[in-house]
Amino acid sequence: MRNRADITAEMERIGQEAGYFAVDGKNIDAVAACIRDNKGCIIGVEGDNAGWQDLLNPVPPKNAEWGHALYCFGFHMHNGKKCIIAKSSWCDTGILEHHLTQDYFESGNTFDGWTLIPKERLPMYPRYVVFHKPSGREGVLVVGQTGFADPIVWADSQDHLAQLKVLFQIAADAPVITLP
Repeated sequence: MRNRADITAEMERIGQEAGYFAVDGKNIDAVAACIRDNKGCIIGVEGDNAGWQDLLNPVPPKNAEWGHALYCFGFHMHNGKKCIIAKSSWCDTGILEHHLTQDYFESGNTFDGWTLIPKERLPMYPRYVVFHKPSGREGVLVVGQTGFADPIVWADSQDHLAQLKVLFQIAADAPVITLP
């Protein structure tokens, strides 16, 4: 990476992203939105060794001893709480990610970060048609669109389903999830 002899100005331009912006690292919903919209972000956390004994599920420090930057790449619900998934800096321990729950964010031990705005906006939300086998109901699902809970939008009729497909930009060849 240090030898740049073969890097042209055009190659540098191609590798640049469209832009970047600051992220409110104390707001778990803002961090999740950056992950959803821009495929990730960097935030910082304050911690202590006691709170990070469980690297997979660290807890906020009682008395912050250090600060650390993390790349956040996913989010989900974790035991009923909003949770951000970050890449582990200590993969040699066998733990590949950290799960920071909303408790960590609410404790005030996270700090602002940055997210890149990708030059090319590729469809980032998987889109599905959903079929509920017992009832025969059909609907649509856009994973990651609403944040932590992705509701299925059920159709009342075939016309309504067609409208939902247009509204949620569901492709004609979208995968179908069949619920038992």
